[in-house]
Amino acid sequence: DDESLVPIIDGFNHSADPGIDVIFESGCALVSSLRQHMEGDQLCISYGAKSNPLLFREYGFTLHPSEEPCWEYVLQGSDSYFQQISADHGFDYDAFLPSRIL
Repeated sequence: DDESLVPIIDGFNHSADPGIDVIFESGCALVSSLRQHMEGDQLCISYGAKSNPLLFREYGFTLHPSEEPCWEYVLQGSDSYFQQISADHGFDYDAFLPSRIL
């Protein structure tokens, strides 16, 4: 993901049902409407399908849990623990987890 500060566009709030879209092309930010807006409507963009921890870390807000589009989690433990859990649940350990967890 390429991220940068873009004056004015950075002021648009997030919505799972955005009313505008922003495309960066040839060094320009192109803003286009995705539907008709009435005077006084808030113009929102989508920050993407991000979990609440990521939204909070990057933007300082979270969504209601029922609106959160995805979850993140951290796995902690030894390789032998994950191998046993994988075996117990029929997962292919080598395909399920990377060979080296950072």
